[in-house]
Amino acid sequence: MKTKWIITALMLLPACGCTGMNNTQQGGLTGGLLGAGIGALAGGPRHAAAGALIGGGVGAIAGAGIGADRDRWEERKRDQAAHAVAVANAQAARQMSVAEIIQMSQQRTADDVIIRQIESTGSVFQLTSNDILDLQNHNVSSRVILAMQTPRRATVVVPQRPVVVYEPRPYYMPPPPPVSYEVGVIYRR
Repeated sequence: MKTKWIITALMLLPACGCTGMNNTQQGGLTGGLLGAGIGALAGGPRHAAAGALIGGGVGAIAGAGIGADRDRWEERKRDQAAHAVAVANAQAARQMSVAEIIQMSQQRTADDVIIRQIESTGSVFQLTSNDILDLQNHNVSSRVILAMQTPRRATVVVPQRPVVVYEPRPYYMPPPPPVSYEVGVIYRR
């Protein structure tokens, strides 16, 4: 009866939480405790200690392996999120401002060049009425203002994953075993 209470307590211990531990450590601890409890039960009253040791070791290894896999998955997700933020920041850095459009127009840059620059940088403008009046006061052409007002989506850069080709392993098929024949003589009287 006392063994069952200890095993129950061991099995409930992982539910208390393990703050400050990564998934590998939590998995190892949880697997070890659960494995020890199950091993103690399986060992019965005579071999409970040995069962707990074996079960705890196997459980710790399995739990740590599962936790490590979860840690790798979370790290990949963090890397992907960081990459997406970096791409968005790089794109935002390329965005043209209203002041740059005015400056290019005052330097008598051709309208087609300004419009091409707006498109190539993926610049998106949310012009207010005051912005339009300011652009007109600085002699920005109507074509450029219309190009700035044209709705466009920001260019999304999707990183391409490298293509990995695995060569199939050569399959070796051993020759069939030789056929054996038995010859016997039956003697009857």
